[in-house]
Amino acid sequence: MPVTIKDKEGKDVTLYITDTNKTPLQEGYIIKMTLTVLTYKKNDQGKTVVDKTFNPVITMTITV
Repeated sequence: MPVTIKDKEGKDVTLYITDTNKTPLQEGYIIKMTLTVLTYKKNDQGKTVVDKTFNPVITMTITV
């Protein structure tokens, strides 16, 4: 079950979700993902720097 996301440069990146045994996910499996979300700001010199970092956790259950 591929998932396509955009990287920080806007290019498509395809993720293939499998368990540790490389078995495709099936209905009822639970996926837990931790995302890293960055916010940016300009510093006093006008350079873009990381302002804050968030790590939300998303839990999903596969249904067909």
